Formats: sequence, structure tokens, C-alpha cells
Amino acid sequence: MDTKKKILLIGSIPPPYHGTNVSNKRILNSKIKDIYRLYHLDISDHRDLSNLGRVDLVNVFLSLKNFFKLFILILKTKPDLVYLVIAQNLAYLRDGTFILISSIFSRAKIIIHLRSSYFKKYYYKSNWIMRKFIDKTLNRVNTAIVLGSSLKSVLNKWIKNIRVVPNGTDFNPDITKRNVRNRKILVVSYLGNLYEFKGIFDLLKAAKKVTERVKNIKFIFGGPWPGKEPEVKERMFKYIRKNHLENKIIFKGAILVEDKEKFFLDTDIFVLPSWSEGHPNVILEAMAAACPVISTKNVGAISETVLDRKTGILVDKKSPGAITNAITYLVENPDARLNMSMEARKRFEEKYTLEENINNIINVFNKTLYSGY
Repeated sequence: MDTKKKILLIGSIPPPYHGTNVSNKRILNSKIKDIYRLYHLDISDHRDLSNLGRVDLVNVFLSLKNFFKLFILILKTKPDLVYLVIAQNLAYLRDGTFILISSIFSRAKIIIHLRSSYFKKYYYKSNWIMRKFIDKTLNRVNTAIVLGSSLKSVLNKWIKNIRVVPNGTDFNPDITKRNVRNRKILVVSYLGNLYEFKGIFDLLKAAKKVTERVKNIKFIFGGPWPGKEPEVKERMFKYIRKNHLENKIIFKGAILVEDKEKFFLDTDIFVLPSWSEGHPNVILEAMAAACPVISTKNVGAISETVLDRKTGILVDKKSPGAITNAITYLVENPDARLNMSMEARKRFEEKYTLEENINNIINVFNKTLYSGY
């Protein structure tokens, strides 16, 4: 007789590639499937990233279809636990309905995973109907997972049992291939979707100032231009032309999986100056590649990951001047840069491997299944 507990994961998988999709796929392919009987309600919308957060007829149809599929799957499998990542925009109407269906038609414990930091702000910006819906649905949740201790306050209005599980990655490049001391040109890199809220203009303005002080340096932007913000690309290139930065700024486009190791191993300083994040996987990948990281303080769980002046440098968001100073410091102090790179790699190995992440999720599953929550 099979005595394994049954877990139903509700979520999308790539493509397109973004943090939540990738994380869901990693869970589905991990040892979790050997410990439990793991079922998956695939709610993927495989259109490009410009569709994220939008409401259109396709999204509405997919949601209605998935509500019916969830109802049937619950009746068929009788899960002990339902797990899903929740959105922090209008898409929560779908996620909240998943919670309602799961709580009404099953005895399953419900775990939500918040992979962002904006949810409470979204709640208070919403109208009273949406706030009532959020209240009603989140009060049915047994356990919430957040990405850092600083993010517990985002959900403690509704949920008592909140567990911290930082992200993890299986990206593990061979850092012996780095040759940081003998490079003639230093490389400062950014990797991510080229949204304005990622701080890409802040980095571009910093690049202008840095290149005025440092000649042997170039800046590489990796990642696609999302269709949501067509004017961003035009403004970026206009700024580059106006300031004669064509020879200092390189746009690589989307970095394929097979190219990611070379991208990071060729990077001397990694910069992610985002204004809004949860716990960005790209920072973990940079640390795995032994890159010192410059990022923003008081944004998501970044300050719990990048240790200021130990594994990188933290700056205020929307502060090109602070980014300029941080890059300049690391350029002018190669010993500090090397020490931070080694500390970054060490911290990755201790806290942010995929194995550690999966073990932490299993621990939350077990405590929820076998406790009174």
C-alpha cells in the first residue's frame, strides 16, 4: 500500500523563462517527486513575457479551464497538500480562486509561496472588493513561504505560520576558469529582463561617469527587451548615442543556458540595481560564479544575501551616483574585489545551492503536513 503523502503543485513552467516558472520546474524534477506522490496542475501560458500580469480573453479562458481541471484533479487525487506561488497583481484573482477551490473541495493543507515583495502594497492599492477577496482567501492558507526574514511582514496580516526559504540554484560554474588578475579590460555586467524597474537606466548613467574615470572598462547588458516597455529601448540607445558610449556599452540579448557560464566567468563586477525584487536568482548565479555583486539595499531579501563590503556592495535604489562610486571602488581596489568574489562563492555554497533550497522546501512540507497548522 502506497503511504506517501499526496502533494498537488499548481503552477506554470517554462517557456517563457522567469523565476517562478524555473523554480516550479526545479521542484517537479527534484527528489520531492520521490518522497511524495507529486501531481501537477500545469497553468502555463507559453506566450512571451509581455503577457505577464495582463488580463485578456486568452488569460480568462485559461483560468476558467484551469479552475475546472483543478476541481477534477482534487476529486481524483484527494491531495494532502496543495502548493502554489501567488501573484502580486490582478492575477491573484486566479490564485485566490485556486485557494478557494482547494479549501472547499478537499481537506488538503494549503501552502502559498510568495516569490516577491510587493504583495502588501498591492493589497492596499486595491479596491475594497479585491481586499475582501484577498482577506477571505488568505485566511484559508495554512503556511506561507517567503524569501527572506524581512518579507515576513508582507503576509503576517493573514497568516501565522510563515517560513523563510531563500531561493537556490543549480548553476555551478567552474570558477578555476576565471583569470581576474590578468584582464586588460574589466567587465561590468547586468543580466535580466530589460525593464526600467530593474534599474537599468541607473546603471547606464553610472556607466557614463565610470567611463570618464576608467578607460579599460566595458559594460555588458544581458537579457531581452520585453514588449511591455517599447520606449525603454529607444531611450537607452538615445542616451548612449548622446553620450558617445557606443564603444563602452554592449547589449548581448537573451543569454541562453549554455552561454550563461561564460557570461558570468567573463564578468568582473555584477550589478543588479533593481527597485523591486523578491530574492533574484541572478544574484545567486553571480555569486556562484564568484562575482562581487553591487545591488540595492532594502529591496526584497537582497540585503540578506549580499553582505555589504563582504560579498559585494549595497547601494540605495535609484542612485546612479552610489553605483558609480561602488564600481569605481572595486575597479581601484583589486584585492578587495578578489576577496569579495571569493566570499560570494563561499556564501553561495553554504546557503544558496539548489539542494539546500529543496531540502528547506521539504522541511516546510513536512512541518505543514504533520503539524497542527
